[in-house]
Amino acid sequence: MVALISSDTLVGVITKLLTNSSDALRRKAVELVNAHIQALRAGFSDEEKKSLLGLVTPLVNVATLKPNASQEQQIIQQSALLSLRLLAKVLAAENVDVFKKVSKVKQWYFLYQVISLSLPSYSSLLALNKRKHLGFH
Repeated sequence: MVALISSDTLVGVITKLLTNSSDALRRKAVELVNAHIQALRAGFSDEEKKSLLGLVTPLVNVATLKPNASQEQQIIQQSALLSLRLLAKVLAAENVDVFKKVSKVKQWYFLYQVISLSLPSYSSLLALNKRKHLGFH
């Protein structure tokens, strides 16, 4: 069903759902992102890529560690990190500036581990950011 929805429509709906206060809705929204990306594995049009870039910021907001997060919220955060990984595989090489936001997530070390396996050029960006955060300039 997700593959029948245009990326523009899906991104608009998911963006709204990701800001909803309901954990169940946010979790379902992240699951829809993952399903949509996997459904389009055969190839992404330029329009689809442009639409999907609009999900990076909302997903970073969801993935950012929050103090006293419940177990459900932690699961949502991990799912959002997976979404960011899937998006990075497809989009980061051509959109490094957009994916710089991902390196600001407090779980950046986890992201470094995950994304470095799938995108060498982006892992270099994260490695530089890691060195900067650790005081190496």
